[in-house]
Amino acid sequence: MKKTAHSGSQPWLPRFGDLDKQSSMPLLTTEELERKEVQNDKDSTPVKMGSTSGQGNGHFNNGVTPHGHGTHEILTMEAFHQQHQPEFPTFSAKTEIKKKIAKNCTGSKDCVLKVLFTLFPFLNVLRTYKIREYLVGDIVSGLSVGVLHIAQGMGFGLLASLQPIHGLYSSFFPVLLYFIFGTSRHISFGTMALTAILVAEVVDREYPKFIDPMTLDSNLSLNATVDGGTMDDEILEVKVGIAMALTLLCGIIQVGMGIFRLGFVTTYLSDAFVGGFTTGAAFHITTSQVKTMLGLKIKGFSGPFMLILTYVEVFKNIAKTNILSLVISALCIIVIISVKICINQRFSHKLKVPIPIDLIIMIIMTLVSHFANLNANFGVAVIGSVPQGFPPPRVPPLEHAGNFAVESLVLAIVGFAISISMAKVFTVKYHYQLDNNQELLAYGLSNGISSFFRCFVSAVAPPRCMLHDSTGGKTMVHSVVSAILVFIVIMAISPLLVSVPKCVLASIIVAAMQKLLMQFEHLPALWRVSACDFFIWLVTWLAVVVLDISMGLGIGLGFSFITVVIRTQFAKGFTLTKTDGMDNFVSAQHYPEIKDLSSSSIKIFQFQSALYFANVELFKDKLFKLVGKPEEEKTDGDVEREMKEVNGSPVANGKEDEVDGKGDVDSAQKEDGILTSVSSSTESINQFVLIIDCARIVFIDSAGIKCLRLLYNEYKSLGITVFMAGCTEEVYLTLQNGNFFDTFPPSNVFMSLQDAYDMALSVETGDRRQDQNDAPCQTRM
Repeated sequence: MKKTAHSGSQPWLPRFGDLDKQSSMPLLTTEELERKEVQNDKDSTPVKMGSTSGQGNGHFNNGVTPHGHGTHEILTMEAFHQQHQPEFPTFSAKTEIKKKIAKNCTGSKDCVLKVLFTLFPFLNVLRTYKIREYLVGDIVSGLSVGVLHIAQGMGFGLLASLQPIHGLYSSFFPVLLYFIFGTSRHISFGTMALTAILVAEVVDREYPKFIDPMTLDSNLSLNATVDGGTMDDEILEVKVGIAMALTLLCGIIQVGMGIFRLGFVTTYLSDAFVGGFTTGAAFHITTSQVKTMLGLKIKGFSGPFMLILTYVEVFKNIAKTNILSLVISALCIIVIISVKICINQRFSHKLKVPIPIDLIIMIIMTLVSHFANLNANFGVAVIGSVPQGFPPPRVPPLEHAGNFAVESLVLAIVGFAISISMAKVFTVKYHYQLDNNQELLAYGLSNGISSFFRCFVSAVAPPRCMLHDSTGGKTMVHSVVSAILVFIVIMAISPLLVSVPKCVLASIIVAAMQKLLMQFEHLPALWRVSACDFFIWLVTWLAVVVLDISMGLGIGLGFSFITVVIRTQFAKGFTLTKTDGMDNFVSAQHYPEIKDLSSSSIKIFQFQSALYFANVELFKDKLFKLVGKPEEEKTDGDVEREMKEVNGSPVANGKEDEVDGKGDVDSAQKEDGILTSVSSSTESINQFVLIIDCARIVFIDSAGIKCLRLLYNEYKSLGITVFMAGCTEEVYLTLQNGNFFDTFPPSNVFMSLQDAYDMALSVETGDRRQDQNDAPCQTRM
């Protein structure tokens, strides 16, 4: 394509035709336009640019251009930065540490108190405790939650492949420690089904490595001693040692995450992922209790397809089912779920305290088991002897901790994610602040310290949290009340638990999974909102169920990250059209019925995603499809050049206005005093001003910069002017650091889309005026 000669300083643009006829601005003659421009220059002072030379190469000055019935000051980002001197903060660990020390360590009394209240939040709770308003609610809530702690603690102790007493230990020490270090007023820390099943996976996988094979052969199977009778002392000690080491590692990881302010990691665990993961884990928890509810003694499995292999083994031994254990389990599950749904939930507004059906069932069945001697007469397995009191502290054995370091990390992150999610639910409900990193420290210290007292990994259990809230609990003091109740059971009542049927504890665990298993009902809503979220949920659930919990966690997270990339691969790109509003631009594809008031020679392209290596090709494809390929424009130019040469208009140096005086046709034209201009009909109608709206581009990388640079050069070679508008400060800084403005004129980057559009209009108007000035000189008869 060739440029026409003109004396103005505006960059060349093709003939644009008439101004938009829908505009309120009337068409002006050349003289009127000149007078208007002079008047505008007198009335307004353009913003000065730092580097506006070379306008003929695509640089534009800021100025005042028509906008509606008034004037509008066009502002580029370069000029704005010259006026206001932006500051782009840089991170320095050394500087941040100094600031923290200077802010928090002044040495004054207030500073010391602030540090104490931050590290030990319970001091602030006690200092501001309102006895008359809070005490009764906290006592009632503490007793109710304590009862649930006892029932769930014993069941989750078995679920962790340990003994019920270890569940009681884990319902005492972590609870008190969280009271000291935690910041949430409404969560209940302690045993949890998900962490218990994860601990069991590691324990059952690791303990055979430390046991003499003869000892294992003397027991029915790797897990048979857990399901029937008493566990061999040697196996029990090994299992407890593995659980303690795992808990200590988990606590260390959580403390480290808190120190290094890594509380943000839970943002990568979407609700869809957590839903699929917890539902899959509920299948594992339920399956682990099936053999106990049926009274079977079968070997356990671990690794991929463990659920499938477990059910195969169950059906192989189904004829050995203890009928009474099955009946007791079925009745317990039906009664527990019925009471919770039909009474506790339905009449929650009338019940001051929900019925503790779990504990009631356990007490009744313990009495029945004791007086009917179900173990001896009917073969119903009971938990057996329960130690009384607390054992002395013991250092967790870490010699082989490297074998389950990955599982420790998984437990640390999963436990924190679920716990902090519940804590945030109550902070939103009751309008108080929560420190994620302090919570990490609290979870880590609770797990780390309690590991010395034969506890396994603890976390927040949602049912206990809901019970605490519904019974009127106000502060963390309820934890102390719960811990006192558990303490009494361990010190005085534990010998009476010898006749508790294991199938009853298994039924309590399975009944607690009811809400998790019902999460399938969320799938239709997920599908309607986001197909990606639907597939994240489904893939995570399938991976957890078909493979195992740890592998499912990794696959679910990996798939979640992949969907983020996939979403950018399907990013939307639109051409925008101007509406009758002052600054309104909408998608021409979304609103085809809206009357387009923008000039036909101005094309606005908007890309609604980040621009980086994974989607630069998509960006180009969208742009070329909606705006036009530079290659196609060049082909049109070549065809036009050939047409002109056939008509006797030689071209020198690619410029149609430069006639070298050589050739018979040219001489004949001069002799006749006639200089025939190239007809405007031969000009390419595909030329335009291209505006790239960057408002939706949240970040850009080197591949994105390279893509923009190449596109600019291609369009520039055709004389097509390219503007950019609405860049975020981070994107603009990245463009600067990537030397993008060595190629692209910084004066072509505008603060807003309206600024870029107004400049494009002024360029279009100026070019038409130049064409009108040149027309009498080009055609003389």
